[in-house]
Amino acid sequence: MSLVETGAAVARAAEDLSDHGLIADWYALGPHMLLNTLVSLEDLQTLPGVSELRSIAHRTGGVSLTHEPVDDLEAWWATPSGSRA
Repeated sequence: MSLVETGAAVARAAEDLSDHGLIADWYALGPHMLLNTLVSLEDLQTLPGVSELRSIAHRTGGVSLTHEPVDDLEAWWATPSGSRA
């Protein structure tokens, strides 16, 4: 299981427990920390663990970027689901 898949599993469990802080903590790691390889934005968008974690984080308000996005991946990560960065 990859780190991002682990994050998605933790987010699922945390959502069941209404632990939005834990979801936010995992989501705050960002795409660069959660993936162990460089990927394109298009590839990132198709990864099931990424999609699930992002969906849960946005649904529960667990998204907070404390800096300007450094690239397209971070911009997409912080943009609400259903929106295009």
